[in-house]
Amino acid sequence: MGNVAGGKGQGVRYLDDIDATLSVNLNTLAGLRNTKAFFYGLGNQGGSISSLAGDVQGLDNIEAENSWRLYEAWIEHIFPRLKTSVLAGKYDLNSEFDVNPTAQLFINSSQGIGAAYGNSGVMGPSIFPYTSLAVRVKTQVENGLYFKAAVFDGVPSDPGNSRGTKIFFHKKDGALIATELSYTPGPKQAKNGFKYQFLGRGVEPVNGYRLTLGGWLYTQPRMGWVKSHQRGRGLYASVDAKLYHKPQTAEQGLAGYVRLGIANGKINRFTGYTGAGLVYTGLFKGHNQLGVATAISWSSSDYKTIARRQNLLPAQNESDIEGTYLFAISPEFQLQFDAQYIIHPNTLHSISNSFVVGGRMILSI
Repeated sequence: MGNVAGGKGQGVRYLDDIDATLSVNLNTLAGLRNTKAFFYGLGNQGGSISSLAGDVQGLDNIEAENSWRLYEAWIEHIFPRLKTSVLAGKYDLNSEFDVNPTAQLFINSSQGIGAAYGNSGVMGPSIFPYTSLAVRVKTQVENGLYFKAAVFDGVPSDPGNSRGTKIFFHKKDGALIATELSYTPGPKQAKNGFKYQFLGRGVEPVNGYRLTLGGWLYTQPRMGWVKSHQRGRGLYASVDAKLYHKPQTAEQGLAGYVRLGIANGKINRFTGYTGAGLVYTGLFKGHNQLGVATAISWSSSDYKTIARRQNLLPAQNESDIEGTYLFAISPEFQLQFDAQYIIHPNTLHSISNSFVVGGRMILSI
């Protein structure tokens, strides 16, 4: 990725992300029906493109400190009669909470999880690159209607030394409680059976449209920007929809989404988030996607008060406009080209708007 104009300085940075996953069917291995174990190793190397662009939302979603870590390690059991699954272990909140499937094409971090949520807590919630231990329950209320809730260790990793795999339990960390209700028109239920294929870890596909409403709460109060101790909390909502598809195919066509988020501005830097995007699949021959998206993080009034006391010039928001194009040379090899324009990087008037371009190679074995 290269910052070609504005920001804190021009230059090019190399980044990589190496993922190794192992999924174990415990019915086959140990005779435990409807039970699965999952292990996920993660390695990140390279420099920081955000240090050049000056942005705060994270314009490259694989940027992290250079380290190898055990990212996820959990076990999950599905209870078919209860239409419920339970998962326990080291777990990525953003694999199921505050996810827009259409937005997964984009590279900016706020398209993965809204900035109001992703920048909450001491080190953020349990998301890339730091995850914590959790227990998650997911249930199908009605056909297509899902409810899930999870309790996480409130501070993933170790703020003093976050390299490698860190698992700590400190009373002062408290817990993060996450909930979400989502609906997408589900497949018709069999007359004599219950379909639970979407109860496992992951996000159900968008069948026409998908509506989401969620919230979070940190149980341990922290010092607010200008007032006494505050608890981090917030809400988010989104809609993800298939807007048009070519005749005879459901895969090719236009999809779009809108995501909104609010948070306690007394303790959070961002009191709100607005994001939206459009993705066209199959514009040209072969598997390809063309997308444009925007991500706007809104500064809290208390944070701006502190910034002014430090003789800074805070802006109302940081806005990112992203255009990207991905095409698959083969099922195992993809190339993606990306351009982003950041307005008010780091929510400061003193940093000029930056323009970043780059490319990504994705290899699957």
